[in-house]
Amino acid sequence: MEELFVSNTVYAATKTAPSTPNGATSPDLLANGSVGIYSVSGTTGKPVLLTAAATGLISELNLIFAQGTATGCIVSKTVKPRWLKSFHGAEYTPSVKQVSFLGYNGTAGTLGVNFATLTDYTDAGVQVISRLGQANPEDDYTTSSGYLSATDNIYTAPGKVTPAINTDGKVKAYVIANVQVGAVAATAASGATFINGSAIVSGITAGITVNNYLTITIDPQTGLIVPIATALSISNIYRVVAVGASTITLDRVFEGASQTVTAAAFNAATTSSATIPTSTGIAFVSNFSPYQTFEVLGEGAFINATRTFPGGVAAAVGMFPGAGTADQVKALELRYQINSGFWNTADNWIRQGWTSAVTGTGYDLYLLRFSTVKNAYGANEDRVTNEYILSLAVQDGTTFGNATIDAIMDSISSATGTPVAMVVPEQTGDLNPSA
Repeated sequence: MEELFVSNTVYAATKTAPSTPNGATSPDLLANGSVGIYSVSGTTGKPVLLTAAATGLISELNLIFAQGTATGCIVSKTVKPRWLKSFHGAEYTPSVKQVSFLGYNGTAGTLGVNFATLTDYTDAGVQVISRLGQANPEDDYTTSSGYLSATDNIYTAPGKVTPAINTDGKVKAYVIANVQVGAVAATAASGATFINGSAIVSGITAGITVNNYLTITIDPQTGLIVPIATALSISNIYRVVAVGASTITLDRVFEGASQTVTAAAFNAATTSSATIPTSTGIAFVSNFSPYQTFEVLGEGAFINATRTFPGGVAAAVGMFPGAGTADQVKALELRYQINSGFWNTADNWIRQGWTSAVTGTGYDLYLLRFSTVKNAYGANEDRVTNEYILSLAVQDGTTFGNATIDAIMDSISSATGTPVAMVVPEQTGDLNPSA
C-alpha cells in the first residue's frame, strides 16, 4: 500500500485558525491541507500531537499521519518507528530543463555545423523526439525545417531553422556562437526592451553599429539576459540590420523571453564583432514536464553536425524522494491518495474524494517504507509480510511547517530519536501528471 499526504499550509493548524501552528490537538481539527503527526496515547488511546522531535526510546510509539480536508480529515495507517525499513528526505531542489546542442555547444570552439554542399533550396531540418522516459509507442516525433540557398553560411543557416522550431512548442531553440571580443557601450535612457518573437529592440540610442554581430548572453532555462560570467549561460547571437533613433533591428526575431534590461545590464551581457562567428550552433531547451526527455537529430544541411549533452547543463530532473515540483506532487496525488477507512476492503486502492490544494511551488518530499510480519499459526502456513509506503510532501518554505516536520521525521527514523542514515528505496510508478 502507498499513501501520500500533502501539506501546503501551517503545520497542525486548525480549521478555525489556519495561520496558527500546533492548534489541531486531534486530526479532525486540521485545517484544509494542513498535516499533523500524532502519537497514540497508550493510556487513553487518543492521538497526541507531536510539536517537536520525539526523544528517548520511541520504537514502540504508535504514530499516525493526518491531513485536513475542507470538511474533515484523512488518516494514515498506524505505524511504529521500529517498522521503518527505509527513510529518505531532503530539501527541495528545482527541476532543470534538459538542454542539448546541435553544432557548437556554447563552450568549445571546434563543434561548428558542417554543411553539405549547398545549392538553392537545400533543406535544413531538425527532428525532435520527445518521450515520457518510456520506450515506443510513447515517442512523439516532429520535424522543423527551413530552406537554404548557396549564399547561406554557418550563421544564417541556423537562423532560418530556429523560427520553425520555436513555433512547435516542444522545445525552445536559440542560435548560439562563440563569444565575440568587442565591447558594447550602448545607452538606453529607459532600458532596452526585448520582445519574444520581435526583431525590434527599443530603447537603444547609441553604441550599436549596423552589420555587427551581437552575442547576447542568456540563461537558456529562463530566456533572461544575464552577465557573461553567469554559470550555464549561452551566447545567443544576432546581426544588426538597422539602427534607428531609439531602436535597433535584428536579422531575426528575438528568441529569449520578453524583458527590459538597463543599459548597464545589456552592456554586461553583450559583445560584438564585424565578422561572421567561426563556430555556430543551435541550443535546444526542453519545454516538457520533468518526466519527459527529448532528442534532437540533424537532417539535410545539418547531417554532419555534432550533437552534444554538455555536462555543465543537467538533464531534466525526474521524480525522486526528497525533491519535487508542484506537478510532481499532483502526479503522486493521482496515484497514491488512498481513502482512509477502507484498509480492510478487498480493494485497498479506493481513492480519496479529494480536491487538490497543491500550488505552483516546490515541495520537500519524504519517503518512508514500513514493513511488518505477521505469523500464521495454521498448519503449513507461511508468515505474511505487509508493506506500507508513506510519502509526505511539504510545501517548500511553508511558515512553521518545514522545521517542525523535519525534526519529527528525523527523530522517528531512529529508535533513539537520533537521526540515522538509512537505505534509500527507489520510487516507482507512473508519475506522469496527465495520467
